[in-house]
Amino acid sequence: MDVLHLVPSYADRLYSAGHWKACQAVRLSLRDLGLEVASRVFEAEDGRDVLPALDDTVRDIVVEYSRTPELVAAIRRSCPRARIHVRAHNAEAWHHVHRSGGTLRVLARPRVFYGVCRLLERDSRCRRLGHAILSISEWDSRHYWSWLPGRARIVDVPYFSPWPDLRPEVSPWPWAKREAVMLCLPGARDAIGRAAAKGFYDLARGLSSRLAGWRFAISAGVFRSPDDEAPPPGIDHIRDLAEPWDLLCRVKAVAVLTPLGFGAKTTIFDALAAGCHVLVHPKLATHLPPAVAARCIAVEVSDSGEALATTLDSEPAPHDVNARMRGQAADGLRRVLASGERH
Repeated sequence: MDVLHLVPSYADRLYSAGHWKACQAVRLSLRDLGLEVASRVFEAEDGRDVLPALDDTVRDIVVEYSRTPELVAAIRRSCPRARIHVRAHNAEAWHHVHRSGGTLRVLARPRVFYGVCRLLERDSRCRRLGHAILSISEWDSRHYWSWLPGRARIVDVPYFSPWPDLRPEVSPWPWAKREAVMLCLPGARDAIGRAAAKGFYDLARGLSSRLAGWRFAISAGVFRSPDDEAPPPGIDHIRDLAEPWDLLCRVKAVAVLTPLGFGAKTTIFDALAAGCHVLVHPKLATHLPPAVAARCIAVEVSDSGEALATTLDSEPAPHDVNARMRGQAADGLRRVLASGERH
């Protein structure tokens, strides 16, 4: 066996969530390299349920993701010859700050402060114990992972949308046949998701009079809550979105108007792969790979001008962003798996 890919059970079963899609993308990248790969789902953070699968034939192990340093430590003890590569989905400590409110003032709340310290400790242990950190975001690599103690290499393995492979029977619709719909698909109703919803509502309020015949719709997200508030009048509420890729392939625009969060906003990459216009908050645009940011429309939520409306009614220029991200992900994995470095 060349590579063992370990995935936490909650990421494996929550279909279409961001971490589920990120794990699927890594699986595809490993397949692209033509390696012999075995995948295992684990329940316990200390790895006791996957350790029996380890033996001396395992050369490299990819662990999803940095929340389980106990598993990384257990693998090092039981399989010392293997190299362990930790997939990083977010700059976890800073992401927790943003999920909790978005400003450093939230650190005054003991529970948030404890959470940040715990995540910093987990991520630091992963960098000390692992052989490589497979970062999902170049921005996170430079501004977070490189500052943590440890000797693990930091390798950029960007997210790309796995949907074209996962649902090959569904293709992006021609522009002329697409529904005149702008979507907001917040994954959760934490501070990041609430900011995305508010930005979407504000933009829709200004644009609705300029985009004749358009509809605006928001999903309940994969982390549905019975306490979710209904959207304001004029916004459709998608309560159950079983197949998000299918919907992305037939609408014209997707809005991700939150300034908060780290890692990769997977919906941005998915919407670009589906051929949509993608509107992002200007602050979020600075965290994206340059090739991705160049294909997005950075807008302030107060922007409801005629120029923006005209752009949204026009077909986006063709691009190969998803293929480029996929190629970069494969290159990053190829470099780290081909390396003989150990520590």
